[in-house]
Amino acid sequence: MHRETALVEDSSAGVERTRALEQAVLRECLDIIARANQRGVWLTLVLAPFAAWRLAMHAPPRQFWWWAAAMAAIALFRAAVGRWYLRHPPDASRLHSWQPRFMLIAALVGLGWSALAWPLINMSGEVRLLVFCLLMAIAAIGLFSYHAMAEAFAAFLLPIVGSMLYAVISGDVAMAQEVAIMVPLFGTIMVVGSRLVSASVADVIR
Repeated sequence: MHRETALVEDSSAGVERTRALEQAVLRECLDIIARANQRGVWLTLVLAPFAAWRLAMHAPPRQFWWWAAAMAAIALFRAAVGRWYLRHPPDASRLHSWQPRFMLIAALVGLGWSALAWPLINMSGEVRLLVFCLLMAIAAIGLFSYHAMAEAFAAFLLPIVGSMLYAVISGDVAMAQEVAIMVPLFGTIMVVGSRLVSASVADVIR
């Protein structure tokens, strides 16, 4: 009887330790995302106006400057949320609620960048190709910002890949079929890579 009781207690203690460990891993991952949200603001505040300046040389400029202003607002909001989170760390009961919040912010950032590929933005096929190269670079940079949480990276990447694919299908793009195959393949490779990286980060934290 005492042995069975001891086994039950050991099992309960093991479950509690596992739960505490997983919460510690989640907290550290959220901390990494929050710090990346703060650091990423400077890159966006530099890169978005620079991209708007260069693209405005080849297409109607006003559309790009409005886009750059929207990206600056998103970046400042992202940084403010990350700063608030780090200054007011949530307790264990509210920790899991922050994961979807950071995913929503990541999706908002992805939507902002993806707007460059929308067919509504008037530009030539050559400029659109340049935008595609820019978005692929942004996707790669996003992997560094969201490497601790594959779900957040997927939320960031999917709008970019989706808008690129839609622009290819609906627009007059050379080798459209080949590009339409490569864009989802690129997104799949990036998401799988982010999953492997985030799993490695979790293992290191453990």
